[in-house]
Amino acid sequence: MPVSRVPASAVGPAILGAALLSAWTVTGKSARDALFCAYFPAAELPKTMVAGAGLSALLALFTARVFRRRGPASVLPPLMLLNAVLFVVERVVFPAAPRTVAMLLYLHVSAVTGLIASGFWSVVNERFDPHALRRSIARIGLGGTVGGFLGGVTAERLASWAGARESLLELAVLNVLGAFTLRRMRSPETVAAAPEPEEQVTSPFASSYLREIALFVGLTALTSSVIDFAFKSNAMSSYTTPESLMQFFALFYTATALFSFFVQVFVTPRLLDRAGLGVGLGVLPAVLSVSGLLALGLPGLWTQGLLRGADGALVHSLYRSAYEPLYTPIPAQRKRSLKAVIDVLVNRAGDALGSLLSWALVLLRPAAATLGANVVVALAAFATLLLTQRLRRGYIAELAASLRSGALVLDETGVQDQTTRLTLSQTLTDLNRERLLREIEALRSHAQGVGAPLPGSTLPAGSAVQPDGERSRRSSAAVADLLSGDPERLRSALSAPDPELTAFVIPLLGRDDVGAQAMKVLSGFGTMVVGQLADALHDASRHSPSVRRRLVRVIATTQSAWSAAALGAALEDPDFDVRRHVVRGLEDIASHGVHLPIDRQLALSAAVRELGDNEGVASADRIEHALRLLGLVYDREAFRLARAALDSPDLKLRGTALEYLDNVLPSTVKATLFALIPAPRSQKSERVTHELLDELRRSGLFDASRLRSGEG
Repeated sequence: MPVSRVPASAVGPAILGAALLSAWTVTGKSARDALFCAYFPAAELPKTMVAGAGLSALLALFTARVFRRRGPASVLPPLMLLNAVLFVVERVVFPAAPRTVAMLLYLHVSAVTGLIASGFWSVVNERFDPHALRRSIARIGLGGTVGGFLGGVTAERLASWAGARESLLELAVLNVLGAFTLRRMRSPETVAAAPEPEEQVTSPFASSYLREIALFVGLTALTSSVIDFAFKSNAMSSYTTPESLMQFFALFYTATALFSFFVQVFVTPRLLDRAGLGVGLGVLPAVLSVSGLLALGLPGLWTQGLLRGADGALVHSLYRSAYEPLYTPIPAQRKRSLKAVIDVLVNRAGDALGSLLSWALVLLRPAAATLGANVVVALAAFATLLLTQRLRRGYIAELAASLRSGALVLDETGVQDQTTRLTLSQTLTDLNRERLLREIEALRSHAQGVGAPLPGSTLPAGSAVQPDGERSRRSSAAVADLLSGDPERLRSALSAPDPELTAFVIPLLGRDDVGAQAMKVLSGFGTMVVGQLADALHDASRHSPSVRRRLVRVIATTQSAWSAAALGAALEDPDFDVRRHVVRGLEDIASHGVHLPIDRQLALSAAVRELGDNEGVASADRIEHALRLLGLVYDREAFRLARAALDSPDLKLRGTALEYLDNVLPSTVKATLFALIPAPRSQKSERVTHELLDELRRSGLFDASRLRSGEG
C-alpha cells in the first residue's frame, strides 16, 4: 500500500506520549484503587465512582471551549504540570490524613484520566491524516501497551519497596515527562483555531454519526464501570492492607498491559488491515458479552479478573486503535471540542450510570450484586456489538462528506441541485450483464425495418407521409449521396436527415469533413435510432475507434435508460479511449437522473482489468478512468473529489481520499489501485482540515483537475 506520507517528526513523540500516558494511567489506577479499597468498604465504591464521574464531566465541560479555541496541544502540557503538583501535595499530606487523601486521590485520578487521554488522542488526530493515522495507529498503540506494562511493573516494585503512597511521586514524574513530550508533538505551524460564533458551534449530537459515537462510548463506559465494580468488590474480600492491594492491582494491571501488548502486536494490525474498523470495534463488546456470561456461570475472583482483564487489555489496544480513527474525518476545530465532550462527558455519563446501577444492586441485594452486575455486562455488551456496523457505515459516509465539503465550487456552470445529484449518484444498481444485453436486444428489435420508429415516437419535424414510389426514389437518391464520398453531396444528404438512413450515416462519423455534421444529425434522431447506434458501437470489427468514440457521444445525448443500457454493454470495448468515453457518457447520463443499469461486480471486475492492463496507457490515466468507472456504482460525487484529492500535494486531503477508498473498495481492487498511486509529490505543511478546504475553495483545485482531465 503506498501512499500517504506519515509525518516522521510526529510518530516518535506520539509513541513516547502514548507510552507515558499508559504508564501514568496504570500507576494512577493502581494507587487510586489500592488506597481507596484499603480505607473504605465496598459499599462506598459505587457512590465514589458516581462522584468521580460527575467531577470529570464538569471538568470536560470547562475544557471543551478551551480545547476548541487554543487546541489540545497548547492546553495539555500546563494541565499535566499542574497535575504533577497536585500529586506531590497529596503525597505530602497523606501521612496526616490518609482517608481524606485516599478519597481525594480517587476523585482526582477519575477526573483527569479520561480528559488527558482524550486530549492526547486529539493531538494525534490533528497531526495525522486519516490514512496515515490508520497506518501508524498500531505503532502508537504498541507504545501505549509497552508503557502500561512498564508502569505496572514499577508501581508494584515501588509499593513493595517503599509503600503504596510513594507511587504518587512516580505519577508526578510521569506527568512532567508527558507534558514535555506533548509539546514536541505540536506542529510548528499549528495555530489556534479562530473561535466560531456561538450560533455556529456544533453540538456533539448534531448528526447521527456523532450520536452513534456518543452512544457507543456511553455503552462501553457503562459496561466497563459495572465490570470494575464487580472486580474490585471481589478483590476487597481477598486483600485488606494498602500494600497487598497495591501489589495485587499493580500486578493485575501489569498482566493486563502484557496481554494488551500481544494483542496490539499480533492482532490489531492484521485485523484492522484485513477486516476494517467495523470488526475492530466489535471485538471488545463481543468478548465482554461472552466473558460476562462466563463470570455469571462461574462466579469468583478469577472469572471477574478475566472479565476485567479482557476489558482493560482490549480497550488499550484493539479498541483504541479502531476507535480513534472515527474522528479523523471531522474538521479539527469541531473535533477539538466534540471529542473532549464525547470522550469525557459522555464517557463519564456512562461511567456514572454504570456506578448507579452497581449501587442499586448493592442496595437491593448485596449478596447477589456481583451476579447482577454480570447480567448487566452481558446485555450492555451485546447492545454495543449491534451498534458497531452502524458506526462503520457512518465512518465511510463521514469520509465522503469530508471530501465533499468543498464541492459547491467544483463546477459553477454545471451544478444545479447538489442534493439531487448526490442522491442520484448514490443509487445502487442491481442489473447483471445478461439483463443488460437483453435490453440491448430489445432496442435492436425496435429498430427492425430500417429505422422503424419506436413506440410513442414521432417523425422528425417537417416530414410528411410520402407515397411509396416517391419515398423509394428519394431514399435511393439519398443513399447514393451518402455512399458517394463527395463532401458536397454528403453535406447535401445530411442537410435533410431521414432516420431510415441511419445505417448509412454512421460510417460518416469517422470523417474529418462531415463527421461533426453526422453527429448532429444522429443526435437529432433521439431515441428512435438508439438500437442501430448500439449495434454499430458494439461492432468493433466494422467500425474504427474514432467512429465508436463519436457513437458514444451521440448515444449519451439521448440521456435515456436505453442509451444507458447501450453504453453499459460497451464497457469491454477493445479500445481504451472508447471505454473512457463510455464511462464519461454514463456519468453525463447519470447526472440527469437516469438509472444506470451497471452491476457493481461487473464494474469492479472492469476496474481491475483497467488498472492491470497496461496497453501503453499512463498509470495516471488508468487510475482516473478506474475511479470514474467505480464512481458509477458507488458515490459518484465522492469518487470525483477523491480523484482530485489524490493529485493534490495536501497530505491531509490526500490521506482522507485514500482512507475513503480503502474503506469502500474490496481488497482485490485496492491491491491493484494502491500499487499504482505514486507517493506525494512534495511535503506540505499539515494544517487543520477546515483551513485546507478554505484554501481549496480559493484555489479552484478541483475545477483545474476537471479541466486537465477533459471533464470540463
